Amino acid sequence: MKNTCVRLFSLLLPVLSLMPVLSGCSDPVAEHISLGDSCCQEKQWGEAISEYEQALELDPTLDLDSKLARVHLGLAHNCRLEDDAEGVIEHYTLSMELDPTIEPDEVLATAYYDRGMSNMKSAKYDLAKSDFDQAIRILPDYGLAYFGRGLAYFEQENPQRAIDDFSKAIKLEVKEDLAYRYRGVAYSAISKWELAIEDMSKAIELGQQDMAIYFLRAYSYRKNQMPEAALEDYSKAIELYPQFSEPYNNRSILYMEMGQWDLAVEDLDKLIELNPAYELGYYNRGVCRFNKGMYAAAIPDLVKSQELCNDPERLDAIRDALHYCERFK
Repeated sequence: MKNTCVRLFSLLLPVLSLMPVLSGCSDPVAEHISLGDSCCQEKQWGEAISEYEQALELDPTLDLDSKLARVHLGLAHNCRLEDDAEGVIEHYTLSMELDPTIEPDEVLATAYYDRGMSNMKSAKYDLAKSDFDQAIRILPDYGLAYFGRGLAYFEQENPQRAIDDFSKAIKLEVKEDLAYRYRGVAYSAISKWELAIEDMSKAIELGQQDMAIYFLRAYSYRKNQMPEAALEDYSKAIELYPQFSEPYNNRSILYMEMGQWDLAVEDLDKLIELNPAYELGYYNRGVCRFNKGMYAAAIPDLVKSQELCNDPERLDAIRDALHYCERFK
């Protein structure tokens, strides 16, 4: 009898061991939802999604959209902390699809801006403009987005649209030094020299004082018939970056236009030293010596220019100058 009782008890053990589990899982759907809610409170978004998805597998008729929307919104904010613009946009978009009452905010606008700047670095200018458009749609006074879109238009050689966006950025007091700089260059692209000079001068005042800004303003001064101001800026560009050949080239041309042949030759000497394959440097130095009546000295430069030249019209001019120099040397 004792052995029989032991056997009966041992048979009951598996059943008894299951009782607490069954009683705890009387409503597994509710249990998963409750666990998902708890995970949300702890901002454990990945675990929350897993619990909600398990509940939906058990009951596909459930409406958990608002809960899942909250989770994706949390994931979007996490991605923002990790500088993951793509993740922010993905999760924020999902959250708005799941719950139309969720309004886009600064987090999403910033993500579009960040992704737009990333597309700019990859020269994907149309994609960048689309992202900046989205950022501006969310935040109409988002100055950085106007600046970014202005850069995209600038790179696509659409100066007027670039000017419009840079002007908006300036009005909103965002990146003013760079906005003035790029707007100035855009003005020069449409031959509005005075406006270009005004903007680049403002950029210099605000701290944009590198070689390129002086070089660019010098060009606008020259086109605006202000040779002395152009000479000053070319000289400043040379001072800031003496190994860059272009300011010597452009300043030498100004000197040639002013008939200052010796100063032009000095600049052309430096230009050729820095860029010995620059054909126009030899040609212009030969022209300077030709105009000074130094025909014999002009011949080597003109010969070198002839060797390097690919312009048929200038080849004719070089041959004519060589003929003249040979005759009168």
